Amino acid sequence: INAEYGRLTPLYFVLIWVFTYLSPKMMEGPVTYSDAPVLSCEKYWWSNILYVNNFVPLEDNLANECMGWGWYLANDMQLFAITPILLLAYKKNKYLGISLITLLMFISYLVVFLTVRKEGFKLGTTAWSDLYVKPWSRTAPYSIGVILALLWKEKKVVKVSSGLKVVGYIVSGCLFFTTVYGQYTNTDDTWGPIEIISYNTLSRTGFVLGLALLSYLMLSKNSSFLKEILSFHFWTPLSRLSYGVYLVHPIIQISALSSTRHAINWDIWTITLNFSGFSLLSFVASLLLWLSIEKPFTSLEKEVMAHFMGKNKEDLM
Repeated sequence: INAEYGRLTPLYFVLIWVFTYLSPKMMEGPVTYSDAPVLSCEKYWWSNILYVNNFVPLEDNLANECMGWGWYLANDMQLFAITPILLLAYKKNKYLGISLITLLMFISYLVVFLTVRKEGFKLGTTAWSDLYVKPWSRTAPYSIGVILALLWKEKKVVKVSSGLKVVGYIVSGCLFFTTVYGQYTNTDDTWGPIEIISYNTLSRTGFVLGLALLSYLMLSKNSSFLKEILSFHFWTPLSRLSYGVYLVHPIIQISALSSTRHAINWDIWTITLNFSGFSLLSFVASLLLWLSIEKPFTSLEKEVMAHFMGKNKEDLM
């Protein structure tokens, strides 16, 4: 947990400061971003650093949450904190560990189901403070990732036949498209309570299940064109920048859009140019942040851990 906290927090803390004190100075326009998020960060920045910002502030349904897109870091840390318990149970007894993971998944489904049923949330409604940002709505998908990691650790990922591989790709693709685009079949409000509750309860698990199935096929001993593409070394540096991109891109978008002085025409070219420009700026900013903050702090953390654990820092890579 200490390692995870040390890996995530330095850059997070710096960007909270940037968002609170620096980004407002870069916004000049008739739709300049409200000072409410700035005031929220001045008051509640500590909730982000402690990774409880999906619970604090309690008032106004988290409307005044600092850096609202950081809610998943809180989920990630909270779920990561309970993972050692699951792993210890699994190490003591495999059936006990799997049973505990399955129980957590069932509780997650039950809580989401009861919440959606009680509140009567319509399809597509995020129910931000009660459901969307809470860890119990993400426990089941997270548990699937834990199970996949255990399969990989136990070397249970084996070579599958070509036929099963094709079936796996098809099922994975169907899960992706069904969970992402399935709700568009309800444009005329034709879905009843059962469909709405089922979708809200199971859609995130369905997407992650498709991702886990695809990952299993990629980790297996089978070779495929898709596996070769995803194994390119080109992706390695981009993956190291992904955390910084996740944190910095809303700051860039908010600063840019809050400074615009004309209406935005939402045509394909405008969207493409905005996407390309924001993506490029986000990766450039993330590279600078990685070189100046993430990399030095990661190296320092390894030195400290190597000193206290009596290991070479290369063993901690």
